[in-house]
Amino acid sequence: MAVAVLAFALSSDAAAISRTFVASFGSDSNPCSLAMPCRGFTVALAATDPGGEIVVLDSAGYGQVTIGKSVSITVPAGIYAGVSVMSGDGITVNAAGINVALTNLTINGQGGRDGIRFVQGARLNVSSCQITGMDRNGVRVEGSGTVAIARSAIRGSAQEGVFVGAAANVTIVRSRIQSSGGDGIAMTGGAAGTVARTLVFDSGLFGITASQGAAGTSQIAVDDTAVSDNGAATGVYAEATAASAVARIDVTDSLVTRNFNGLFGFSQSGGTAMMSATGNDVVENRFVGVTTAADSGGATTLRSSQNAVFRNPVAGLLQSSGSLYTNKNYVRDNDGGDNFGAQADSAL
Repeated sequence: MAVAVLAFALSSDAAAISRTFVASFGSDSNPCSLAMPCRGFTVALAATDPGGEIVVLDSAGYGQVTIGKSVSITVPAGIYAGVSVMSGDGITVNAAGINVALTNLTINGQGGRDGIRFVQGARLNVSSCQITGMDRNGVRVEGSGTVAIARSAIRGSAQEGVFVGAAANVTIVRSRIQSSGGDGIAMTGGAAGTVARTLVFDSGLFGITASQGAAGTSQIAVDDTAVSDNGAATGVYAEATAASAVARIDVTDSLVTRNFNGLFGFSQSGGTAMMSATGNDVVENRFVGVTTAADSGGATTLRSSQNAVFRNPVAGLLQSSGSLYTNKNYVRDNDGGDNFGAQADSAL
């Protein structure tokens, strides 16, 4: 592996400031070149031109860093590049218009707050990263921009695995969000998200939520995803709780199982919650498979089509309030009953 890394480095212009290097044997008094690498990310970042790249040469810990320019941090396969977060945040992205890519980093919470914190920027790509044991969120998005998380694992966050609290466009694909103390994935504040081919499980509260508590729209598309064992609350949940607030989730071809409720839409105080569910397996949740509720002037609409809803002990489909529409669902073996109040969907 060391030969491969050396070949990669030598194939580039090693003297160019556009590419810097860090290593366990480096020194922060070095110029961050291949021959004389730096020791940590912060010094290497200062030496790297905007749009450049920091390359990790061998396995070690490289320290927390705040990124204020466009840059990539690249860790070749087989190398461990650790960031131990004793306090504050592991990696912070904070400058208008920048593009940042993080590949194959391992971020470990040791009392720190967020693993990766996106305050502002144009784009953040997180690929093949491991984020474990943060005191707040694994990934926290506070500003608008585009954030993509791919082939990454986020475990043991005390609050949310991924929290989006702004009008950002966030994609999570082929990832694993596990054992969050709060929600696995939570999007609010006008966020637009896609979750695909991802496993979200063992959350303390909800698996995946879109919520809006002020005027605006938060929405998530969930596809080919497993949401399971989020035992204290709902697997997939849309909630709008203020006038002109809209929360929308579209769920397709996914498995929703062993949660408290499977799919749930809720609204109040003039908010609008919308959910569509097509081609999913909603099975063996502890309470209800698919349900709606609306209080205090809220409007909730959930459309369930071609889903398999079975072995949920209280009900398969339950319209407690709001509107629940059903079309060509396979609903059976729900101990309390298969259908309480769902209506045939005339729109289909």
